[in-house]
Amino acid sequence: MKGEGTVGSRKGLPRALLLVAAAVAAVAAGVVVVVVLRGRSGVPEPTSGFSPAPGSSREAGAPPPSQPLSDVELRDFRVRIGHEECESGARRVNTLEGREATDPKAGPLISVCLRYGNVAWYKCVLRADSGDKAVACNHRLLNPDGPAP
Repeated sequence: MKGEGTVGSRKGLPRALLLVAAAVAAVAAGVVVVVVLRGRSGVPEPTSGFSPAPGSSREAGAPPPSQPLSDVELRDFRVRIGHEECESGARRVNTLEGREATDPKAGPLISVCLRYGNVAWYKCVLRADSGDKAVACNHRLLNPDGPAP
C-alpha cells in the first residue's frame, strides 16, 4: 500500500509519535529504552566465555537468576493490583531512590504497574530497603511474559 509505515502516512505518524513520546518519557525517568525492529537481525550475539564475577551483575538482596519464585510468590504474581497500590508502590520507589514521594519521575512506573502490577511486586517493593532492591523488584516482577528468573 502506498505510504504505509512512513512517517507521513496515516498509520505511521501516530505510531512514530507514540514511539518517540514513550522513549522521551522513559529517558526522562532514567529507564533504559531498548527498541527492537521487526525484520532486523543485526543483534550481536554475546561473546562466548564471558562470565561476570558472581554477584557483580545483580543487585544486592535480589534472588539469584536461577532461583524460581516460591509458591506464594507465584500465586501473588497472578493477583493483579489496583491503582492505589500502584501509586503507593511508586511513592515507595521514589522515596527509596532519594526523591520526593510525589516526584513525577515515577509516572512511567505507574503506567507499567497499571498494566502488569501484581501483589508479588507490591510486597517486594514494600520489603525493599534500597533503590537498587526496588529496581530489582521492578525488573523481576513487572513483566508481561511472567516473572523474570
